[in-house]
Amino acid sequence: MSTARWLTGLLVLALVEAAAGAELKAGDLVTVNKDGAQIRKGTAVVATLNKGQRVKLNWVFKDGGYALIYYTIAGKQYAGYISLKDIEAPSGAEEKAAPSCPFVADDRVVVIAKETKLKVGDEVVGSVPEGTVLTVQKVKDAWIGVTTEIKGKPTFGWLPARDVDYTSAKGKEKAPAGKDSHEKPKE
Repeated sequence: MSTARWLTGLLVLALVEAAAGAELKAGDLVTVNKDGAQIRKGTAVVATLNKGQRVKLNWVFKDGGYALIYYTIAGKQYAGYISLKDIEAPSGAEEKAAPSCPFVADDRVVVIAKETKLKVGDEVVGSVPEGTVLTVQKVKDAWIGVTTEIKGKPTFGWLPARDVDYTSAKGKEKAPAGKDSHEKPKE
């Protein structure tokens, strides 16, 4: 093989690897690109995901070729590792998680503040105590939209993302405080 051809092949390989790894970062929503993509904990396969499913990257290990993800099965939140070969980077800014809020719809979260205020617009409609487990329905900037029981009735409202954490995080990975926005998302 000629030196020029070998160098061209090496350059193409390096560019492909750089493009694949450089685009992925914590907080990105990615799409699984094959059926039966294995999710691992250690050496054990704990779940499989199918082509088209979306997951959020929590940490990317480019040298090892895998990423730590959070995924939801039957309403429960789990963490595991997936090969970078089994996922595709987001194609546009609209597919990336907001940097001030690591959560996406269907994530299971727990209130970590002593108490957090549930708001609809500028109005406080109730408070949610520490330890309450909720399912994220919507995300807007640094706010999550949830439904919880207030005065005996299911009520939709917005909580600051900084006041919740993943149910499976066990206190290790806090939601980033980000910018403290005082503007409430509009419904």
